[in-house]
Amino acid sequence: MSIRTVLAGLNVPVRRPDYKGNADQYVTYHLLGEVGTIYAEGKAAETGTRFSVDIWSKTDYVDLLTSVRTTLQNANYTVVVLAEYFDSGTGYYHVVLEACCVGAQYG
Repeated sequence: MSIRTVLAGLNVPVRRPDYKGNADQYVTYHLLGEVGTIYAEGKAAETGTRFSVDIWSKTDYVDLLTSVRTTLQNANYTVVVLAEYFDSGTGYYHVVLEACCVGAQYG
C-alpha cells in the first residue's frame, strides 16, 4: 500500500512537497530511501522504505500528530518524531516524523 493511500483518510490536505494551499494544517511526505531487508539469489526480496512525514500547523497540532501516528502505525509503519520547529515568518509549527515500513510503496 502506498503512503499516500495510508494518509488519505486524514481530515487535512496530504501532499508531496511543495504544498501551495493555505490550510491551517496539512501534511506532506517524501521518500528518504529504501534498503533491502531480505535477499534471495542476489536480489532484494523484501525492501524497507523510509519516509519523512511532515505536519504543518498554525494551531495546536497535538490531535493531528496523534491521528498521523495512529494511522501510520495501523498500517504497520514504525513512527518516530524527530523534531519540532516554529517558523515565525509563516506562523507554522513544523513537526518532522520518520515513518518506516517493510514492503511500503511510494506514491
